[in-house]
Amino acid sequence: MAFEYEALVGHLYVVGGRSISAAPPGALVEVAPRKAARGREADTFFTLVLPSGDSIAPTMFYEQMAQLAAERYFNSSGSVTSGLRDVFHTLNQNLVEHNASGKRAYEANMLCAVLRGADLIVGRIGPAVMLLRHEGNLRTFPEDLTEDEALYTPPLGVQAIPNVRMTQFRVAAGTRFVMGDANIADFDGQKLSDALVTSDVTGTLLAFKDLAKLQLTLTAVEFVLPELPVLESVLVGESTAQFTASGKTKTSTRETAVVAEAAPDGAPPSSIGTITDVPATLPEKPKRTPREQKTMNEMQRRASRSMGSSALVFSRFLAGINRLIDKFFPPPKEGQRGWLSSPTAAGLVLLVPVGVVMMVIVMWLSGTGQSEFEMCLDETLRRADLARGIPSSERQTVISAWDQTLTQVESCRNLRPDDPTLLGIRAEGRSTIDGLSQITRREVYAIDSFGPGTALSQIVIQGSDLYVLATEPQSQVYQVQLTSDGEQRATVGQAIPSMRTDASVNGYPVGEIFDIAYSTEDNLILALDKTGVLVTCSPRFLQCAAQELIGSENWVNPVAIATWSGRLYVLDSGVGEIWRYEQSGDGSYASAPSEYFGGQGRLPGGIAVDFDIEDSGGNVYVLLSEGILRKYNSGQQQELALVGFPVGQEIQSADAMYLDDSPIANVIYLISQQRAAIYEVTRGGTFVATYRPSDESMFALIRAVVAAPGQDMVYAVSGNAILAFKKGE
Repeated sequence: MAFEYEALVGHLYVVGGRSISAAPPGALVEVAPRKAARGREADTFFTLVLPSGDSIAPTMFYEQMAQLAAERYFNSSGSVTSGLRDVFHTLNQNLVEHNASGKRAYEANMLCAVLRGADLIVGRIGPAVMLLRHEGNLRTFPEDLTEDEALYTPPLGVQAIPNVRMTQFRVAAGTRFVMGDANIADFDGQKLSDALVTSDVTGTLLAFKDLAKLQLTLTAVEFVLPELPVLESVLVGESTAQFTASGKTKTSTRETAVVAEAAPDGAPPSSIGTITDVPATLPEKPKRTPREQKTMNEMQRRASRSMGSSALVFSRFLAGINRLIDKFFPPPKEGQRGWLSSPTAAGLVLLVPVGVVMMVIVMWLSGTGQSEFEMCLDETLRRADLARGIPSSERQTVISAWDQTLTQVESCRNLRPDDPTLLGIRAEGRSTIDGLSQITRREVYAIDSFGPGTALSQIVIQGSDLYVLATEPQSQVYQVQLTSDGEQRATVGQAIPSMRTDASVNGYPVGEIFDIAYSTEDNLILALDKTGVLVTCSPRFLQCAAQELIGSENWVNPVAIATWSGRLYVLDSGVGEIWRYEQSGDGSYASAPSEYFGGQGRLPGGIAVDFDIEDSGGNVYVLLSEGILRKYNSGQQQELALVGFPVGQEIQSADAMYLDDSPIANVIYLISQQRAAIYEVTRGGTFVATYRPSDESMFALIRAVVAAPGQDMVYAVSGNAILAFKKGE
């Protein structure tokens, strides 16, 4: 699997006001080993373990924690977030058990990050800080470095259930981020931003070295496109590492580091620094914790008991067979030949013990599987009891405890999917988390679906008609009529012949359609392909026409269209511009487009994913992939911020939006496929609700959403299905 970016890594370690020419003991960056779990093959793992509390452990302690974290992550399965949670919970459990044993107690703060494609998923425990600069914007984690409650959370080894905080960022070539201790929060925000816009990672390290006073530990990373290895000359107390992980297989088995020592006064610059190649080694397999050893012993004990019981049953069975043989096949009389003298009988006698052994093995394996489930269920019940015992005032700890319990539930359901106890605990855990996180759970159902392999990407509503765009296996627009209450389909989805790839309309060949819209002024459904061919059709008779838009050769990556006041707007994410087409008297768009932003005020390229236009006033809302919603009027940005989101529910990535223009609603819907959720906010950006389905797999491939004006129905497309749910139920 190809790696999308490489990481240039540097370290800064300041102790007592003096920089140490070595990497911090708890700093580690590792690409996936050859035997990584499925789905982890192209991940890059970053971690920084920091001392905490009064007792400072030996250097090896933090090194081993970092190595164990990497090994635990790459051996885990499931999503990145579940893998990171598993890392934190495992290390915390080990520390808690160590501290409870009466030995010298240790604590630790920790940051972990995973690069998967263009997504950087970050988790933290305890006072630790992450900074990221992407597309000219500085992001921090925690978001407000001046808020002590968010920054100074309990470290590892203090609570039975660790207080894990997680977030996600989008990265690109040139994105730079820093993981460091809480001292970073004391620096001026502008100086932090300036430190991340230096010419290279070395400059970033030098900038932080100037800011540091007595103590500072950090790792700086810059993402670059996979090319030839790059080495940087670094100065006093810093090191940098290049991990090459490009190509279909990982060839990176060495970590190239540059370490520089201080030169004597007056020495020429060329005398500073030495270059060394340090072999990168995989961490040793950790010893089992007492809890893991106890679990293994219990499994062996139950397996042995099961095997012994099976042997006892079969001994009785064989005794019965022996009595039957004596009755029907008594010993031969003197001078007669016994029946066992024949080769066939002798062969049957030899096969009997073989069959008995095979049956014992089968029953032993069955008994072991049963024991494994019982042990898994016991652990689930233990975690659920622990979660129930946490005071509701400790909101984040309760959520973290139930998250851990639900992870355990899913592990047990792999052994017995329909166990009623597991299903009950899962329902209880979800209900608790939903209540604390203000998640609105709804029964989502499919009102229509299309053939296997079909991928729906867009949806438009007009009256009782839904129009959906399929982009795979090729682009095709369908029309679906709804019942009067909007809860079901009235007709099966009908393909619109002129709105598909390879169709020919008015002599224009239709290419790959990327979006659809409805023009209320003209009462037409519109479909636009990436070459600029615009197809318009009437809703009932489906009489269609086509034209080629002027200037489409200047488009880079068109992603969405909208109509307003007789104009057609095309959002070009590639150049961060909205092309505006004026309608002529015959209803066509015959003139060249104008630039909505006027060139200089364009959006950052490549991050705009969707937009919509308000009917009254013409305000333009643009959604960015980072989960940022911007508002413009006549090309000028207006004040707008997404606020009021529950802690842990903030939008970190977004895929699509829908502006409900009905006077009653006055809201905007935002989609986050990564969180399998639909967010509802006011037009001012205030949080209203988070909608998730009871069956979370329903939103796994969610791409677009609309709401029925004047009704309580919401529709979405996910995979090959059109989904619906009622907001008020």
